[in-house]
Amino acid sequence: AEGKAQATLRMLSEKELRFGRSVTRISPAKSHPESWLYPFAPPIIPPCTPAGVVELLLRSKVSLEGSHAVILGRSQIVGMPLAAMLGRLGATVTIVNRRSRNKAALCRMADVLVAAIGVPEYIKGSWIKPGAVVVDVGINYTEHKKGACEHEKRPRILGDVDFEEAKQVASVLTPVPGGVGPMTIALLLRNTALLAWYMERGNTCGTAEPQGSGWEKTVWENTASS
Repeated sequence: AEGKAQATLRMLSEKELRFGRSVTRISPAKSHPESWLYPFAPPIIPPCTPAGVVELLLRSKVSLEGSHAVILGRSQIVGMPLAAMLGRLGATVTIVNRRSRNKAALCRMADVLVAAIGVPEYIKGSWIKPGAVVVDVGINYTEHKKGACEHEKRPRILGDVDFEEAKQVASVLTPVPGGVGPMTIALLLRNTALLAWYMERGNTCGTAEPQGSGWEKTVWENTASS
């Protein structure tokens, strides 16, 4: 049954689901990735993966104000919302995409480097400025090595960053798995609890103080004053 469900999900994602069409069916009162792209109306409920990255950075005491953040990947559910969030928290943000020239040089400029491009071990140690903070959002399933023994034949999970090389250069580096993934789940649960809190009180998002660590309120205030 589980395998059938997974096959159905894959079929839907490939043949029927379209990001733009799906997003327009999400209530504006819920977590909505494109809402963060509009400069004057950020929601209190943020998209969970970018919010998880911000939580990781702030709880790790990473200073964002005045820093140069480089995001490798411009997806509408991670890269673009995260760029808006980091920008509103005082960082100077550069977005690098697959067609960007001199990607390695752009990445080496980063105080905070976020990898969300979906290519296993794409970012090498030589791409990272010594002492930079590196957040790996990538989740890539790869085949086992040829000739591997039985217990090594399970698919491997790799991030977008070459972990062994990056750990020699970065001051902070998130692992894959076990880094951004659990934060995404945690923020999804928090968003669900917050939405239930608002619904129980008959409130819509924006009519009550945000709960949690408070950085969402900072983003709201910085946007309102810009």
